[in-house]
Amino acid sequence: MIDSCKERRVRSCLWSGAAATAVAGDTVALIQSTEPSQPLASRLPESLGTQLEDRRSVEPWVGCLNLLKTSMGTAITSIPYAFALSGYVVGPVLVAVSGIFTAYSLFLLSACAHRVGGSQTSFNALAQHTYPWASIVVDFVVAANCIGSAIGFTIIVGQLMSELAVTLLGAAAESLLASPQLWIAILFWGVMAPLAALKDLSMLRFSSMFGFCCVLYIVVMSVAYSVAPDHLGAYDHCKDAAEGCQGKRVAAVLSPLSQLQAIPIVLFAFGNQFNVFLVYNEIKAPSLQRMTNLVAAPAAAIAAGLFTSLGLAVYSVYGDAAEPNLLLSFPSGRREVQVADLALALVAVCSFPLQVHPCRSAVVTLLCDAVQQAGAEGAHAALSGRFSGALRAATTAALLLAIFTAGFVVSDLGLVFQVIGAVAGTGLTFYLPAAFFYKLFADDEPGGDAAGVEEAQRPPQCLFGKRWLRFHRRCCLVLVPLGLLLLVGTLGAVLSGKGSVPSG
Repeated sequence: MIDSCKERRVRSCLWSGAAATAVAGDTVALIQSTEPSQPLASRLPESLGTQLEDRRSVEPWVGCLNLLKTSMGTAITSIPYAFALSGYVVGPVLVAVSGIFTAYSLFLLSACAHRVGGSQTSFNALAQHTYPWASIVVDFVVAANCIGSAIGFTIIVGQLMSELAVTLLGAAAESLLASPQLWIAILFWGVMAPLAALKDLSMLRFSSMFGFCCVLYIVVMSVAYSVAPDHLGAYDHCKDAAEGCQGKRVAAVLSPLSQLQAIPIVLFAFGNQFNVFLVYNEIKAPSLQRMTNLVAAPAAAIAAGLFTSLGLAVYSVYGDAAEPNLLLSFPSGRREVQVADLALALVAVCSFPLQVHPCRSAVVTLLCDAVQQAGAEGAHAALSGRFSGALRAATTAALLLAIFTAGFVVSDLGLVFQVIGAVAGTGLTFYLPAAFFYKLFADDEPGGDAAGVEEAQRPPQCLFGKRWLRFHRRCCLVLVPLGLLLLVGTLGAVLSGKGSVPSG
């Protein structure tokens, strides 16, 4: 008998790895399986395994672009705000350090993918191989990341469309037509919610590339605004802007609270760990060395360079007056800004369903696990059987209502990205990859079975020498508590400081 909850778990893993790259149109076959400890590869239909093997024809530079596209999402609009929270010296250092940790997390996850077999690897599969109870943590991180991103998209749509209503439609700034809540209500229930209710999202498969091009346009425009002389009217950054558009610029903000508030924004912007397994599955001759040197490290380095350029460019102009959504800092009357507003709003609308789908799968899995652990076998069977469709519909409706309510009430985009980065970014960058690697690569590797991976699944060769293996496992022992400390510290700073930029 097909266990719907287990099916959703693996579907959630595959979705979470592919959501940002629009593999949403692929049909994931049903998983007819038994015990959670059974190797995931054996629980997938042979046709799907063959299909995944056939897809391994992508050059490494394409995989690098794939990860870079994920990093260059709408969260990049808050990078200048992170610089406003940290300063023009600390900001680039924060980006560089976050980029190093991101690249190292991709290295650890790539090693884990190589260790357990690669083609069917996911965060949840790693949890099943190492700490089965941690699958709940993985589902929670997936749900938090996706819900937060969806709320951010909703806020972006409201902010940008209300600004366009003023500049293009001539609406008064205080009128109903210029209200962000009005545009959220119209576009959310008129376009975004119906798209999220679809089962097949293949029509949105090009949205990620469009979004990447849009973000590159915003970066170029921002740099042009900062370096072009003011007498070039086309790029006069304060033209048509309110008085005092330029704020204070400092090398380092001395408030520790402010620095802690900046960290999760950068972590969330870098976040591309979900896609590392998808890339590993598709590149030619996947190996740890190729993934590290040709995919992960270049993607993190390029993203860090673009983040630093954007942050310094906007911060040099607006200082601590930079908005959490950088497009709101620019003069709205300029045509190039209006194009950016419209394009980014469209990206947010198209990307919204790609967050709701994996979020729904994660939430349903959490519900099934909670019912199963409570010992309610009858309820679990009902959820897995004839009520599974109703559960899917009810979960979708509840998620949409919750996301709409949060986006309708909350107007601080920076606060949303800070909370996501604190809750999900720390897990994806620090403690989850480190915990998985530490368990999979036991001290007696490759001969022992303490890692929970059966001997038949182990690769024939050892990935590391004994000295390097010991080094990486010791690093993992540092990353796990560091990630948990950052989770508590950054989330506490965000909630207590309310994401405000210090005035001093």
